[in-house]
Amino acid sequence: MTWSEAFLRQARSDLSIFALLREQGEDTCHQIHYLQMAGEKLAKSESAEAGRNERPTLTHYGLSKWLQLLSLSNAEVRRLEFRSIADFNEAKGALVSAAKAVEHLAPKIANDRSKGLITHSLWNGVGTNAEYPWDQGGNLPISPVEYDFNEAELSALRLHRLALVLDARIAQKLNLHRVLPTRR
Repeated sequence: MTWSEAFLRQARSDLSIFALLREQGEDTCHQIHYLQMAGEKLAKSESAEAGRNERPTLTHYGLSKWLQLLSLSNAEVRRLEFRSIADFNEAKGALVSAAKAVEHLAPKIANDRSKGLITHSLWNGVGTNAEYPWDQGGNLPISPVEYDFNEAELSALRLHRLALVLDARIAQKLNLHRVLPTRR
């Protein structure tokens, strides 16, 4: 097994947990956490290092960059529930925004924001993440399970479409069936 395949297989497993949590209506923080992990591993599987069969660099910023470079055929975009390539390209900005939002919810990035190492963020709560409680200020903790994650970048439709893109690419690369059900 190559590094690329190992990361793809784990991404597929993470995405199947995302699908299960979503289907069962579990808390949004758990859904986002597994989607973030699946996206991170897919991006690592397609990195230059993985292409050379070297362990990919550990980073939480690969998904949005990978998505920005993604180009698809008409058949591929229709399987992703888009009408055309133009429709996909029009929605791509929203998908990249969703990917960035999911990346920013990784605990390491949230911690870097709380220490001022990252000054740009979608959230006012500098430690907002999908995995660990954080301080809302004044030593007032909040747990991710209590946070509503209602930012536009994290809408159910955007997360669904982002998951479909990940699922299609993972299935294609591993030559396996898709994890997520589609309308078509």
